[in-house]
Amino acid sequence: MTLKRRIIVSSMVATVALSALSLSITLAWYASSDRLSISAFEIGINASHNLLISTSTEEDSFKERIEKDELNGVDLFVPASSMHKNLWMDEMSDTPMFYDNSFYNVPSTGIPQIKEVKRGYFQQKIYLRSDFTYNVTLSLEDSFFKVDEEANQKRAELLHKDNDQYTVEEYKEKLDNLINALRLSILVPDENCYRYFIYDPFKKEGEVINYAGRLDNDNDGYYDTYEYLDHGQILQKETVYGEVNDRDKLVYNDPTDEPVNLEERNHYDGNSFIGESNPNAYSLNEKESFANGASFVTEDSISPKDLETNSSALLIPCEAGIPREIVMSIYLEGWDPDCINATMGASFINEISFKLAKGGN
Repeated sequence: MTLKRRIIVSSMVATVALSALSLSITLAWYASSDRLSISAFEIGINASHNLLISTSTEEDSFKERIEKDELNGVDLFVPASSMHKNLWMDEMSDTPMFYDNSFYNVPSTGIPQIKEVKRGYFQQKIYLRSDFTYNVTLSLEDSFFKVDEEANQKRAELLHKDNDQYTVEEYKEKLDNLINALRLSILVPDENCYRYFIYDPFKKEGEVINYAGRLDNDNDGYYDTYEYLDHGQILQKETVYGEVNDRDKLVYNDPTDEPVNLEERNHYDGNSFIGESNPNAYSLNEKESFANGASFVTEDSISPKDLETNSSALLIPCEAGIPREIVMSIYLEGWDPDCINATMGASFINEISFKLAKGGN
C-alpha cells in the first residue's frame, strides 16, 4: 500500500509593517513601541486520508485542509524570546511562553525583570491524526520561509523616497534579513512524551544565539547600566540582560573615566545590540566572566541540516487513530542579531509541511 506521507501548512503569507506608534520612538528590539504589525496571514493544510489535521479533537473535524478563518489571527509581531523556557517546561505547561527583557530600569540586584509576551506571534493548537502508528516530522522539501520580493521592493522604494540615506537596493537588503529572525516552535504537550522543538530555518553551521548579553535598550549609545550602593557611594555596573548561569561569577572592569565618541543614530538604524561602555560604569568582561564559571544560556534550535542528517532531531509520535495535539508557534526571536529596527516593514511568505517519518514511537 502506498502512503501519501505529507501534510502541508500552505500559503502562509505574512506582511510585516511599521505600526503607527513606532514612527516617533527610537528604541530598538524588545521596545514595546517598536511593534511589527501583520496585515495578512494565510494558512492552509493539505493531506491524504492517511494523515489528517484539525483544530479540534472532534471526530468529524479532521480533514485535508484548514482554512484561514479557522485559525488564530495575529495583529502585531513583537520581538519575543524563548529564553527561560525552563520556567514553563518544568511545570509541563500545555502552551509555550515567550518573554521580553527590555526593561532598562533594573533594580540594584542587577537582575533584569522579565515579562511574558502575550501577543505578537502566531500560536495555534493543532491535532494530527494518522491511520497508522507513525512519527511525524517537518518536510524540508516542502517547507520554506521566503522573502516576499515584491512587497519588500515596494517598501524599500518608500523608505528611499522618505530618506535617501541608503539606496533602494540597500533598504531592501536590510528588510530581507527579517526572515533570519523567524522561528517555528512545536510543543508536544503530552506528559508521557513531553517535547519542545525550536526550528531555525536559516541557522548557519556553528551559529550560536545567546539568550543573554549587554544591550542599549534606551538607545543613548551606551550599554545600559544599573545603580547600586557600595559603602555609601552610588556606583554603576553594566546590565547583563537575559538568561545567565551563575550571575555572581560575572567579572567587571573598573571605570576608565575616558571620553567616548558616540556615533549619531536614527530610528531606522536602531539596534540595541550595538553600544559603547559608559566610562563611568563598571563594564562587563565576558572573557574573564566565562573563565570564572559564568555562562550565557544559548538557543537550543534545530537547523535544516539537523533534519537532513538526523531524523530524530524533530519527531512527533502519532498513534494510529488517536489525535496528537501539538502547539505550533511562529515568532521573532528577539536575541537574533537580525531582530532590529532595519528589518521592520519587511514581508515574508511561509509554507510548513509535515511528513510521516518512520513507524513506531
